[in-house]
Amino acid sequence: MKEQYIERYQRFFEMATIDRIEDMTISVYTDHLPKHFHVIKKDQFEVRLDINTLKIMSYKWQIDNKEMSSKDIKKIQQWIKSKNRKQKNISNKQAIEFAWDIMNEF
Repeated sequence: MKEQYIERYQRFFEMATIDRIEDMTISVYTDHLPKHFHVIKKDQFEVRLDINTLKIMSYKWQIDNKEMSSKDIKKIQQWIKSKNRKQKNISNKQAIEFAWDIMNEF
């Protein structure tokens, strides 16, 4: 049943917005390994961060070579450890991992 559901609806699961932190959007895409998530800062950049290490893997795009600041990285580090706003019984890291696993298992 699960396989049929994924096969039927996989085109709708290309991207999931997990949360927003001030002017940053945290998203997971139907994507490649290693497991990672995207942080989009409007009109500045989109960066890929490794789920486990939180290290910058690469920038998908940048405007005027803007990069993620140490202040932004600290916000992400604090956010990832905290409880998810929608599902209080899991952390934000668990929410990202769950979304990544569901979207990329096919």
